Amino acid sequence: MNLNQLHQHGYVYIVGAGPGDPGLFSLKGKLVLELADVVLVDHLVHPSLLSFCLDQAEIIYVGKQRGKHSVTQDGINKYLKDFTDQNKVVVRLKGGDPFVFGRVGEEMQWLVKHNIAFEIIPGISSAVAGPGYFGIPVTHRDFSRSVGFVTGTLKKGKVPLEIPATDTIVFLMGYYGLDHLVDMLLKEKRFSKDTPIALISRATYADQDIISSTLDSICKLAKKSPLPTPVIVVVGKVVGLHTICDWVKTLPLFGKRVILCRQKSQYESWYNALQLAGSEVVYLPLIDTQLNQLDSIKLTKSLLDSITTLIFTSANAVTYFMETLNLNKLDIRSCAHIKLYSIGPTVTKALKNYALKPDVEAATNSVKGILEVLPTRLNSNHVLYLTSQLAANNLQQTCEKRGAIFTRLNIYKTQFKKIKLPELTSTDFILVTSPSVMDALLNLNSDIDKNTSLVVLGKTTKDYCESLGFNSINVAKEPTVDAVIDVLKVLEL
Repeated sequence: MNLNQLHQHGYVYIVGAGPGDPGLFSLKGKLVLELADVVLVDHLVHPSLLSFCLDQAEIIYVGKQRGKHSVTQDGINKYLKDFTDQNKVVVRLKGGDPFVFGRVGEEMQWLVKHNIAFEIIPGISSAVAGPGYFGIPVTHRDFSRSVGFVTGTLKKGKVPLEIPATDTIVFLMGYYGLDHLVDMLLKEKRFSKDTPIALISRATYADQDIISSTLDSICKLAKKSPLPTPVIVVVGKVVGLHTICDWVKTLPLFGKRVILCRQKSQYESWYNALQLAGSEVVYLPLIDTQLNQLDSIKLTKSLLDSITTLIFTSANAVTYFMETLNLNKLDIRSCAHIKLYSIGPTVTKALKNYALKPDVEAATNSVKGILEVLPTRLNSNHVLYLTSQLAANNLQQTCEKRGAIFTRLNIYKTQFKKIKLPELTSTDFILVTSPSVMDALLNLNSDIDKNTSLVVLGKTTKDYCESLGFNSINVAKEPTVDAVIDVLKVLEL
C-alpha cells in the first residue's frame, strides 16, 4: 500500500519501540515513523526515536506512569478515531513489544470494531533483552528449557495469576509487589530460599542496574537500595550466569549517555559509531539549515572570475556551494583558477565527495587555523567566504587588514529547531559541535547546569562555552567521531 492509499482512509501502525536502547528499534518501525502524520508516544519510548519523525508530524505523549496523570485508554482510542477520520497516518509507538503485555489485543479489537485499518510492527521485548543485557539468558540447555512471562499488574478486581510451571520466570511490572511475588514463589515446592533472583532496572539504558540474590534476601536488599523503574524480576538458575557473562560492561563507553547535537543530515555515522562503542545516544536535531536564496543568487560567473581565494569553514558551506552552482547554471570549472582553503578534515572530506581537493588545509580546526595558513599579505587578492548568517566577522576583519578584497556570502541559513529536551542526568555528556549548537541548546533550556560535562569540537567552540560559564569542557583532538570516542573513554562519570 502506498502513501496516497494510506491517506485515503487513514491508517494506524502499532509499533514496538523495543526495551530502551534505540539501536534495538526495527528498520520497519523507522520507516513508518518517517511517514507518520501523528505519533502517539508511550512513556518508555527512547527520545532518539522521535528524531525519525517528519518535522511537521504531530507528536502526542500518552504514556502511563505510576502515580502520575496520564491519558486513559479511552482517550488514546479517541485520538486514533479522530485522526484516522481525518485520513491521517497514525503511529502508536509503544515500549517493548506490544504483543507482550502491551494491550495490543484490546487495541486491535477496538480498531476492528471501528473499521480502522491497521498494522502491527513488533518490537524487541524487555522481558528477553533486559536480562540479556546483564548476561542472563532466559533459556539455557543446562538450566532452563522453558520460560514464563508474568505481568505484575492486573485489572481491578482480578486475583493474582498462578506461577507458571517453567524453569525461568520473568515478571514485568512486578517490582512494587515484590514481597507478594516472593511469598507466592516460596509456596511452590520447586523453589527454595536459595533460588536465584535478579531485579533489573532500566535495562539497555546507560544507567541500567541490577540486584541479584536469593529469594530469602532479595526483599531486604531491594528496600535497602531502591531501584528506578522500570524493573524486571527474573527468577531461576539462569540468574547465576550474570556474574560471569555480564558482557555489556566490556564496551568502552558503557554507562555513558551521549547527547548528540548534530544536524539531521550529518548525524547517522556519528550516532552509529557511538552506539557501537556502548554508549546510550540521545540524538537532538537542534539546528536545521537551508539555502539562503538572497545571497546564493549573488554567486555569479562574474564574481567567481574575480575570486582568487575561496574559504570553506563548514561541510554545509561545501554542500550549498555545489547546490548553488547548479541552480545558477554554473559548474566547478568556473573555479579552476581559485585557491581552495579548508578549515579541517571534515570540510576536506566534504570537498572530496565532489572530487575536489583543497589546496590548503588548516592545521587546527578553527578560524585562527585558517588565518595561520593564509598569506600575511593579501594585496590584490579577492577572498570569498561562504558561510551562514551566524558566523562571526573576525575572518573578514583580519583578511581586510592584510589588504584583501573580502566578499562574504551567507549562502545558507541556520535555524534553531523547537524540540523536547530530555531531562539531563549525571551520566550525560553533551557533544557540542559548534557555538551555534550551544546557542540552540540554551534556546531550549537556558538553565542547563554549568557543571554538565561537554565534549566539544575545536578551540572556538571551547572558548565560547567557557564564556557562557561551563566549566567541564573536553576538547576532541580532531573533529571526528573517533576522536570524540577517545575523549569519552577516559572521562569519569
